[in-house]
Amino acid sequence: METTTEKKWSLQQLAIFVWFTSGIGNLIVRARAGTGKTTTIIEAVKHAGHEVKILLAAFNRRIYLELDKRVKELGEAVKNVEVRTLHALGFRFILRQWPNAKIDETGQVDTDRVIKVVGAQAADTVMGLVPMVRKLAGLLKNIHPFTYNINDVMDLAFRFDCEPTEEQIRDGWDLERVCRAAGKARDAAMVKDAEGRISFDDMVYVPLANGFCRPWFSMVVVDEAQDMNYSQLLLAQKACKPRGRIVVVGDDYQAIYGFRGADEGSLDRLKQDLRAIELGLTTTYRCGRSIVDVARAIVPDFNAGEGNPDGIVDGCSADALYELAQPGDFILSRKNARLMPLCLGFLKRGIRCRIEGKDVGKQLRETVQSFKARTVPEFIARVQGWGKKRNARICKKLANNEELRAAKLDELADSVEMLTALADGCGSISEVLARTETLFGDSADGDALPTIICSSVHKAKGLEATRVFILADTVNTRNREESNIYYVAVTRAKARLTWAMPVAA
Repeated sequence: METTTEKKWSLQQLAIFVWFTSGIGNLIVRARAGTGKTTTIIEAVKHAGHEVKILLAAFNRRIYLELDKRVKELGEAVKNVEVRTLHALGFRFILRQWPNAKIDETGQVDTDRVIKVVGAQAADTVMGLVPMVRKLAGLLKNIHPFTYNINDVMDLAFRFDCEPTEEQIRDGWDLERVCRAAGKARDAAMVKDAEGRISFDDMVYVPLANGFCRPWFSMVVVDEAQDMNYSQLLLAQKACKPRGRIVVVGDDYQAIYGFRGADEGSLDRLKQDLRAIELGLTTTYRCGRSIVDVARAIVPDFNAGEGNPDGIVDGCSADALYELAQPGDFILSRKNARLMPLCLGFLKRGIRCRIEGKDVGKQLRETVQSFKARTVPEFIARVQGWGKKRNARICKKLANNEELRAAKLDELADSVEMLTALADGCGSISEVLARTETLFGDSADGDALPTIICSSVHKAKGLEATRVFILADTVNTRNREESNIYYVAVTRAKARLTWAMPVAA
């Protein structure tokens, strides 16, 4: 068994080990990018004592697989440690009450609930109603699991683009009716489905809403807390015994998932709510020194380890990517739309390439289907029409909020451009749908052969590569959220960071 004397640990890591051994209360660990967070957590749980039953709560499957592998490698040394995603933990709570429950990976159970709430006729005749209500119901499960305040639901609908179109309003589905339908669809999940189906969002929501949670663990360690939503964090807290200890690990500068409901201020809020002390991990062992210098402009306490190489930061033209990028490299963009033609360009040249994120492809597929177009020209026309109407609504509603208006319009433009690029060169809607399945993949599944990975910054979080190209004109530091995205992008690079500059018109 490896001990602290067999490895040179930093003073920051040693302080965390001491807390796991003899600390009281709760702990916040603010861990910057590439600072050995996973290694530190795995070593730390060995110091808590075999009598302490510990949950390592992972944010997603990729993190779970890494933590689980590391724990299993230690064997008896950490036999008291259980690794689970919070969704898996929630499902375990559900199975104790609903033994025949089964996970519906298609999410059809959510769709069925919405159809029951809005009525079969509306579901068939009001274009886009069902996916919109389903999306809003899912957001309610994740962000407002208990609220019945219609104003809160309306605010959520606007924040996450779940407002009805003019056509839907004419069909009798105004914002308030949509929001009330979403609330009913959320609450419907509290009742056991006749077939025992549980959707992804249900796995956390149902045990919270029905009081199925049980305090099984003496210590709960929550990894990547800045990425978790309110319901996930609440579930983690309810899994801890009343006199147990909670450890919250995360990086507030890597909080970039607010667009899907992550609790962006979770570290500071939990520090106050849990009356926790704070320790830090601020020395990166991933990035070359020159790369750290770029990131430190955003995160002042970010430092390079003594043994880190110098690293390289340089630039190239975007056109040169087809000559410079090699399998194994990352190409990152703030905007999803820029990735589609780039990936297709590599494939046309016979170079292996894919876009990160199976779920992105799935969401695109659902969006394409929601437009109910019969031909590609009709699809593009409907996308453009939807974009113009949405643009007008944003400008009207946010006339007095320039910053938020600009952000919303930017998101809208990216969505329109992404959908248009997806259809470019396709001869039929079936070809468009096929692209949503063939162009996208997940790094957690592994690649049979080395592949260039085109990825949004959001999807690249948690990944790293020796060489990383960033589409320079897609990232900026104009506000905290964009600065966080910039920092995450830069810190994916281990040895070489190349800024790909747009070609002048």
